[in-house]
Amino acid sequence: MKNNLFSWRCWLFAALLGFVGWSPVQAIPWSPEVLQNNGSSQLQMANENAWANTQSIFTADWGFETAPTGVMAGTVTIGTGTSTQRFPFGSLWGYERSAAIYTAAEIADNGLITSVGWYNNTAGTKVKPSKIYLKETNKTSFANTADAGTWANQISGATLVYDANITNSTTGWNTYTLSAPFAYSGSSNLLVLVESSIGGSGSSDTAVFRYSTATNTHAYWTTDTNPPTGNATSVTSSRPNIQLEIAPPSPCNGTPNGGTASVSMAEGGVGATYTVSASGYSVGPGLLYQWFNSEDGTNWNAVT
Repeated sequence: MKNNLFSWRCWLFAALLGFVGWSPVQAIPWSPEVLQNNGSSQLQMANENAWANTQSIFTADWGFETAPTGVMAGTVTIGTGTSTQRFPFGSLWGYERSAAIYTAAEIADNGLITSVGWYNNTAGTKVKPSKIYLKETNKTSFANTADAGTWANQISGATLVYDANITNSTTGWNTYTLSAPFAYSGSSNLLVLVESSIGGSGSSDTAVFRYSTATNTHAYWTTDTNPPTGNATSVTSSRPNIQLEIAPPSPCNGTPNGGTASVSMAEGGVGATYTVSASGYSVGPGLLYQWFNSEDGTNWNAVT
């Protein structure tokens, strides 16, 4: 279920040529020259071998190339369980918070998330001031309540995508259009954070939401009177089923910055170890990077 959209792929070409006529311990001073051209960066380092009248050349070419990659634009549904719980829009306590992790493999997509939804089994009546945040994460689960930490830490760096009063008065998928699309890279996991703040000592609602079992991927915080400030109340495997509407990113516009290629050594010899790197290059959703090397400057192989 993939449609083409444009992402960016970065190619770094590194070659070490020559090294003819030197003894194994001969030091080779390099004089770098960095060139910028059309969003790419080239680094050339050369030295004449006065003894053998040959030249050693190191070249690194770092730049961008557009390449189509598959992506699905449409609705992504995660979770098929039919058991129910009050999260993520609980109101039993005055202040309830829900954090759920969905993996990149489960989403299997990248692009602009335009809406999120949860399956409500029973119509509710309570008006709940609510906020929804989205955030990319490398976490796949919460080890315990201390690992989940505080709500303040959870929403740090997250994007507030929805802020309104919610009444789950209809059954089925309750879908909320985001105030602004969230650019999801497709390479990291997605953390969905929901605040429900009815206030005081809470008031139980009849709305309950379907969930599926996914080990330690859901954490929640519950308090009365004031919003929670401590570590999570509990970590569970009851992760809310979710539905994401994902649209392709806007068409590429302009040329990304290829940054600057560099090498770790000012001089080296036969058998020396060096590191090539790049900095200052463009980053964003869909950007992919790959190193290549060549022994002859013509045939290139991906470095794994």
